[in-house]
Amino acid sequence: MGDYYSILGVRKNANKSTIKKAYRKLALEYHPDKNPGDSEAERKFKKIVKAYEVLSSKQSRKEYDEQLNQEFNKRQTGGYSQKQEKYRTNFNPNDLNNVEQRFKEFFGFDPKTKEKIKKKKKQKKDQMNTDDLFNRYFGANK
Repeated sequence: MGDYYSILGVRKNANKSTIKKAYRKLALEYHPDKNPGDSEAERKFKKIVKAYEVLSSKQSRKEYDEQLNQEFNKRQTGGYSQKQEKYRTNFNPNDLNNVEQRFKEFFGFDPKTKEKIKKKKKQKKDQMNTDDLFNRYFGANK
């Protein structure tokens, strides 16, 4: 998409007449009739026209500004959505607190004593005997 404000060379708080003036100046400079056979000028001209179309309309400019703000906020949060944000860890590589504990958890032993750390075993759920269920539905006899 590109930044339409920078394409036209105006500030984000520019009024309609400033945008129109910038558009006219750039459109004259890069118009295909003034630059026959120059594909780069034609490409720039198309970008300039698109930028002016968006920024000259109140509604489309408002939508564009909202989209820019959303992209900015996304970059500020590292690209995480609000749902994903709750799963992010607050890991800071410069934070040296609890390094020993994290080492133990990751490698499974205490670096000072070289003793293995016993992991807590997950309690298994009671296993259900499925033989009766299988026999009931598939009619198999023992």
